[in-house]
Amino acid sequence: MTTEYLTPFDPGEATVDLANKKFRKQILAKSKIRYDDHGQSRIINFDDAYLRDLVDNFHAGAMDQVPFQLADYANRHTDDPERTRGELVDLELTEDGLDGIFSLTEDGVKVIEANPKLAVSCKILPPHTRADEKKFGHHLKHVLRSE
Repeated sequence: MTTEYLTPFDPGEATVDLANKKFRKQILAKSKIRYDDHGQSRIINFDDAYLRDLVDNFHAGAMDQVPFQLADYANRHTDDPERTRGELVDLELTEDGLDGIFSLTEDGVKVIEANPKLAVSCKILPPHTRADEKKFGHHLKHVLRSE
């Protein structure tokens, strides 16, 4: 069974303020990460091809929205809409990974301004076919920031 992947927190560089509540932050570094998938260990290679797949599926609309979430009280991934502080509006491949461009709420801006180097993590979903028969490869479900 293929499952979702929660990436390790990536501190990357400090978040860059692009003005008008828009920010840029590295969300995934090029790397190889070992995952345990239902008792089987496997390595996911976050290389150019994998990251390009994430970008392409984002632009193709694999998700209606990719929220910028805050971790819950136990610093876990959550899809709770009350924890949403903005959304991912674009992705860009860079020499060393994948950068996200975010449009944030006022509260989201405060979180970033309080600690621009705070790490982020992504929830990545496996390939799927929607009810309208459109197929998508791996795609982002949300980008999470711990408080």
